[in-house]
Amino acid sequence: GDELFGNYGKWSHLEDRPRWPWSRQALDAFAPDADRFRHDFFERYYYFPDAEKRAIMESGGETCFDTSSFLFGRFNDDHGGGSARDRVAATDMATQLPEEFLMMTDRFSMAHSLEVRTPFLDNELTDLVLSVPARLRTDPKDLKGLLRRAIAPLLPAQLRRAPKKGFVIPLTRWLRGPLRPMCEDLLAPARLRAQGLFSADFRDRYLRPHLDGTADYTNRVWAMLMFQLWHDTFVAD
Repeated sequence: GDELFGNYGKWSHLEDRPRWPWSRQALDAFAPDADRFRHDFFERYYYFPDAEKRAIMESGGETCFDTSSFLFGRFNDDHGGGSARDRVAATDMATQLPEEFLMMTDRFSMAHSLEVRTPFLDNELTDLVLSVPARLRTDPKDLKGLLRRAIAPLLPAQLRRAPKKGFVIPLTRWLRGPLRPMCEDLLAPARLRAQGLFSADFRDRYLRPHLDGTADYTNRVWAMLMFQLWHDTFVAD
C-alpha cells in the first residue's frame, strides 16, 4: 500500500516543481544527477552513507561497492522517462520491498507458523494502480489519498482518517537500555581489531555518542550489532 500509493513521500526531496499547481511537465521532466540522488534520497533513507561505510572498514573500503550508484542505476533503468514518484517507487519495489520488507515478513511469520498474505501486491491490482498518473496516484499532503478515496464506501471514516501506525520497534531505547551490554561487548575496540573487518574507532565515533545520548546513530549501531551477531553465528564458529 505504501509503495503503490505514496511511498512514504520519499520522492518529495527529488522533485523540481512549484508548490502549486503541480503541472504534468514539472513532475515528468525530471533528470537528477548522481550527487543529488545520493544526497536527497540515498543518504536520507538508508543506514550508512557510502563514505561512512568505507570509513568504518579496516581496509579503508577501496573495494567496497557503492550502494548509491547501484540504486541510481536502478532509478534510471526502471523508469528513465518517468516522474520522481514513479522512479522511486520502481526502485523500491525492485530492491527494498522484496529484499527487506517481504523477506522479513516471510521469516517472522513462518517462525510463528503464520501464513501472511500481501493483497496489495496482486498482479492485476499493481498494474492497475501503476497505470494511474503519478500526479493523481500520490499526494504529498495526503499519502495514500487515492486509496482512502477508493475504499471510502467500504470502511468507516474513523478508520480511513486514522494516522499511520508503522511496524516500528523502539531500537533507540533498546540500544541504550537492555541491549547496551551487548553493544559494548560486540562492538568493543579490542573485538573489532581482532575481527579485522571494521575500524576500532567505531565505538568512539558512533557507539559512545549514541549510548550517551549526545547523538542518534540508531541505524548505524543497529546495523553493526546485527552484523556482529550474524558473524558470530555463521562465520566465527
